[in-house]
Amino acid sequence: MGVIPDVGRGITETVMLGESAGRDSKRGPDVLTAWLTGFTAELNLTRSRITIVISSGDETIHLEVSLCDDICLAILVLHGEGFEEFEGFELLRRLDPPELGRVTEELCSLVEKDCVLTLTYLSEAKVAGMEFLHRVDGSWARPTLERDGDTVTVGTDSSLEANAVRVLLAATLTRLQTTTGRRP
Repeated sequence: MGVIPDVGRGITETVMLGESAGRDSKRGPDVLTAWLTGFTAELNLTRSRITIVISSGDETIHLEVSLCDDICLAILVLHGEGFEEFEGFELLRRLDPPELGRVTEELCSLVEKDCVLTLTYLSEAKVAGMEFLHRVDGSWARPTLERDGDTVTVGTDSSLEANAVRVLLAATLTRLQTTTGRRP
């Protein structure tokens, strides 16, 4: 296990799990164990889950987010070209829900080729959904899905503004917050 301080701007609570690549932890094992124990205990407070996959075919970013009442618990896995240094590692991080859009945009910028962003979500109220964004030549588009019986096809794309990722995340978070009842 190793700890990577400040993986990105302003990130202060990111922990990388996996085989150590010769890095010495700046935190003692007891502190790291306590942090991980607290992180996993918070997963029991999850109200909703979001999975975001950004893939170009050669590069894949997988972000699994558990939403609690006031915090997001994120697990990030990177695979493919340019991410060889991170193969076999999982990055754990706590986020404020408003930060999720910015973080996802930054992750999208790590994929240099045309890509597809797939977002799936599930709340404790059994609300589930799936959204897609397609980036071609740096511009985001939203493909329409057409259902015909048991078949689903992808229709025409609707061009979107540059902030399409943030708008999609904000809409999804709003939907999850309004469909999830408050715990006693």
